[in-house]
Amino acid sequence: MPSAKKIVKYAPSGEKLNEITCMVKKDDCISKANGIAVDMRGDIYITESSKHSIKKVDDSERILLAFGSEGGGRGRFTKPKGIAVTPEDKVIIADSGNSRIQVFDEQGLYLGEVGEKGREDGQFDDVTDIAIDENDFILLAGR
Repeated sequence: MPSAKKIVKYAPSGEKLNEITCMVKKDDCISKANGIAVDMRGDIYITESSKHSIKKVDDSERILLAFGSEGGGRGRFTKPKGIAVTPEDKVIIADSGNSRIQVFDEQGLYLGEVGEKGREDGQFDDVTDIAIDENDFILLAGR
């Protein structure tokens, strides 16, 4: 999955509405955005694989929440990629380098995880993307 240094918002007509690149200060620049998701309030969640972290921003580029660091423990990531937000505001993250998905609330509080490295049921080799279907089932892409 390619990564991006900006997030661009377009209207259904194709008109460019907003571009998020550097939020507030240079340290908050998007370096490698691999996944984006939007919650019911319109806040944007961004996975950043190079920083092993997640950012939640609003339309005005204000950071509402940032969490995660490199590693394999709870709330730590190794190259997070896909991200999805349920209607109940659970944030589900494809923690690619750790071969699992992690689940958080809208404030970044760890709720749980599923998966480990392997090729059996409940195991993953590389989780790259994630989606929620109309029945709130989690769909994973990976190997």
